[in-house]
Amino acid sequence: MGKLMAVGGLDAISTITKLLELRQYLDVLKKQIDVMAEDYYRKMEEEVKAIDNPEEKNEYYENSMEEYWRYTERFPRIFMNGFLIIAYSLLETQTHSVAKRMQRKFGEVFDVDEIRGGGDLEAAILYIKKLTRVDAKQFSSWDDIKDAQRLRNIIVHSNGQIASDSTKDIELAEKCGVLDKTMIDVMGRSIFMVLNTYDYNLTLLDAQDAFFADLYGQTKLASQP
Repeated sequence: MGKLMAVGGLDAISTITKLLELRQYLDVLKKQIDVMAEDYYRKMEEEVKAIDNPEEKNEYYENSMEEYWRYTERFPRIFMNGFLIIAYSLLETQTHSVAKRMQRKFGEVFDVDEIRGGGDLEAAILYIKKLTRVDAKQFSSWDDIKDAQRLRNIIVHSNGQIASDSTKDIELAEKCGVLDKTMIDVMGRSIFMVLNTYDYNLTLLDAQDAFFADLYGQTKLASQP
């Protein structure tokens, strides 16, 4: 965050504020997930203590399996996967905002919204490069940004499911530490699930810090008379 803060300017400050809010939200989210799991374990232990019959106790555990997975795996996955979507959306909107600012500064008639191709992020990056010669795809953070983009697409378009024969996506999820290696069957298809984590979301925010530090810094220099 220090490098981004050093860039200065109202636009950079706006992005810094939003990224700081995301970091705070991520911490709150993790705490709430932990509290939720702890409350569930506490409730389960109290209910088990009240059961004396071993058979009834085993039956209780069997009947609690669905609820157990809900609190320990499903809900955390939904929350953390959702955070990745929010963080990536911020990346797109803030980069698009830089493109619109460059459009106004250079008096360009051609609007960034008219560019289509690889998605909103790529459109904004292409437009910025057209006006300033700053190529964000050469930033050191770009590979991490692309990884996050692909994970975001898997979550949004495939509900976080990766087919067992999708080698590249499996390797990507493994590299990012977000692959649930328990293979499951969904309507006759063998799949893995993206199980996003607090640590990976922090990595993504760090990548965004570096990305915007370079983007604001280099476009600022490029747009000077």
